[in-house]
Amino acid sequence: MNFYELFEASKDKEKKHTQDVDIADPKVAYELHKARTRYSYAQSDLEAFVKMVQDEEEADQKEFDKLEKDTERQESEIKDLEHQARINSAEINKLEKENDILNAKETGYEKKINAMTAAEAMYKNRIETLQNDLTDLERRLKNVPDFIPKAGRDYPELPAPTELEKPEDKYVSPYDIKNFK
Repeated sequence: MNFYELFEASKDKEKKHTQDVDIADPKVAYELHKARTRYSYAQSDLEAFVKMVQDEEEADQKEFDKLEKDTERQESEIKDLEHQARINSAEINKLEKENDILNAKETGYEKKINAMTAAEAMYKNRIETLQNDLTDLERRLKNVPDFIPKAGRDYPELPAPTELEKPEDKYVSPYDIKNFK
């Protein structure tokens, strides 16, 4: 075998493995050229393209696996959060019931306080009325004649009259028309 035959033989082998493909679409031609550049060890355009598709599928699968793991983690977190939300909801319901009970008690206390305040006002009014009646009665008793026995003078066991009960003080009736001018 001579050098020429070796050269022709190697050229024939190259022709067997290369495929001449006519591509009309420039985007496809660009992708094929990119595949051929990236996988220069490929013996044909088809092999380079297939290798590029395989690598892209592997990258997609890795991305898919990563997304799947992220999804599982997120679903687990969601379940944990839902569980915590149920616990928090139960605690909120418990606290709301306690709050309702306390509000009911507070409302009862407020009613009692209001009733006591009203009673206090009524008693104060009644005390004032009684004091006015007592004052009025004391004024009337000042005008009682001396022949009627009085405490302290005729009955020593009763207390002596006070300064207000002196006979000099004359009681003037508000109903006496001649006293008004």
